[in-house]
Amino acid sequence: MPGHNHYPDCSCGWCLKRRGITRRTPTKPKEPVRFGMSSLTVPNAKCPVCGDQVFFYWNDKGSRVFFDDLGPPWPKHPCTDNPAPSGPRVRVKPPAPEYTPWRDAGWIPAIYEKSKREDGWNVLYLTLLETDQPLRVLSDVLRTPERGGLIYIQPWDEKFWTSLEFLDEYMSPERIWGWKYDKWFMTSMMKALDERRKKSVPKRAQKPKGRNRKVRRAAQYRSKR
Repeated sequence: MPGHNHYPDCSCGWCLKRRGITRRTPTKPKEPVRFGMSSLTVPNAKCPVCGDQVFFYWNDKGSRVFFDDLGPPWPKHPCTDNPAPSGPRVRVKPPAPEYTPWRDAGWIPAIYEKSKREDGWNVLYLTLLETDQPLRVLSDVLRTPERGGLIYIQPWDEKFWTSLEFLDEYMSPERIWGWKYDKWFMTSMMKALDERRKKSVPKRAQKPKGRNRKVRRAAQYRSKR
């Protein structure tokens, strides 16, 4: 029963109390997890089954996974992996920080900041963890990691192409290709300048062939005189 001069669906504190409903305070959105180089090489948790040092990774979708190493090829810890392995479990010692598999394979860790559509492409804004340098990568797919999540990139090849790998919302590795944004920007700009020059240069009007023949004959006649 609402109070005097109140609507039946009034959400004030007095009416909610009369109906036996408590006011819920809005929860703040979860801040994205920020990573550093130490968090990629030093385990941040212990396995609840065997007690080994592992990497605990989660996202805003509610997925939580224990990894033996935080990076490609993303080896999941067998104790908590689903389905559980049958038979006696053999303990695997986590790799030493200086011999991480992703580092030996040439992967460079980065943080995904945001993405933006530009001329039909998807521009990924990244921050390299080792140098804190911003980087933009061009891709033709819309799949990206969560904001603030880890993403690994390979060095550029001779054509300025690369591969990127990250974990999707189901904690499965996702690999996409990318192109260097600066190279694409310069190529597009030079192409646009060439097209603009072609349009700005006027075409020369061609004189009729008969007119040119008469002019040449008149010139020859004057030279003979």
